[in-house]
Amino acid sequence: MEALAVRTLGDAPPRIVLLHGMFNSGRYWGRPYDGLSTLGGLVVPDLLGFGRSPQPQSGYTSDGHADAVADTVRACGATEPVVVGAHSVGSLVAIALAARHPDLVSSVVAFAPPLYPDGAAARRQLAEIDPLARLSLANEALSRRLCDLRSRHVKISACLVRLANPTLPAPLAQDRVRHSWQSYSETLSNLIVSAEMSDELTKLAIPVRLVVGQRDRAVDLPFLAELATGFSHLSLGIVGNGGHDLPLSHPEVCIAELKAAVRGQPPDTGKADATGCDGPPT
Repeated sequence: MEALAVRTLGDAPPRIVLLHGMFNSGRYWGRPYDGLSTLGGLVVPDLLGFGRSPQPQSGYTSDGHADAVADTVRACGATEPVVVGAHSVGSLVAIALAARHPDLVSSVVAFAPPLYPDGAAARRQLAEIDPLARLSLANEALSRRLCDLRSRHVKISACLVRLANPTLPAPLAQDRVRHSWQSYSETLSNLIVSAEMSDELTKLAIPVRLVVGQRDRAVDLPFLAELATGFSHLSLGIVGNGGHDLPLSHPEVCIAELKAAVRGQPPDTGKADATGCDGPPT
């Protein structure tokens, strides 16, 4: 398979890998995150089928995504396990990466992970919050036609994305239409709707930090709190005024979480409290 598009920063071997979510690219992790390269090499790929990475006709399984990232990280010169910071569906890729390539991952920081108890719960939540996911699950033919139309008219589609999200930087609006029907629909089905990553998460033997916004309708906060309470390798931080795009809206919180993971330390709760991050809800 052709290599993933990737941005690297820093001269040292990779120590931090950042994975974006659905409809995004590595550019989602903008300039504020470049400073992480002072802790070690930074590797920021476009996931398989998104951004400027290859868009094969198939292969968008948890294993397929994990192997593509693993090959990229190793090709960038990783000599020891890395910390993986990931947003949304990228969090599920990070879990799959840690499960399939345990020698490659030392810990995971998952921002806004779409983890659900089962497939039915995933479908219900997606149908409530995401019109495109609802259409994809209910009417595949129409969803495919809309996706194909958008891919044929990238500039117009990017303008429409920007109109719907006026605070979204133009490069990210452009990247949100750089995917195929296969990459979107199969990633949605195989990673989110299947809900298998929730089971994989509980079996990991490395620290995993779950960081979510209190106002994020895409996450199942009670379920995440239950996981964090039930498994010692999991912990939960809640950003009180945060939504789904925490890496964009609260980069200082996300960077602090990533630095703590690299140093192998608990998050600085004093600093987190000041920015609205705390433990599980009571």
